[in-house]
Amino acid sequence: MNLNLHTLPHHGSGLLIMTDRESGKTLWESDMQQCTHCQHTWKYQPGSGIRRGFCNRCNAPTCGLAACDTCYHKEKQIEDLEAIAARNKREIDARVRQQVLREALFANPWERPKV
Repeated sequence: MNLNLHTLPHHGSGLLIMTDRESGKTLWESDMQQCTHCQHTWKYQPGSGIRRGFCNRCNAPTCGLAACDTCYHKEKQIEDLEAIAARNKREIDARVRQQVLREALFANPWERPKV
């Protein structure tokens, strides 16, 4: 069985429609694809020769960049950044508490408190 990839059903990530402002006529329209890992969007052109990829874990196309060959999608990146930010906030809060405690323990009891 010979399958022609260009005749298979294509489900794009969007549709780009270029129109003339004055006349309102449609000049051209094209399917768009979006990388599941980095959200890069491109015009879908079968046979263009541009290397694109496909992630079997996400079951979605990728843009073809080497960084997107590994399955590390944008949602996971955002979750990781939020976890790093939360951990950093906890570490900063802990350092502030340590500093306050240190100042309280080693403060001169005969010294007036600073206002």
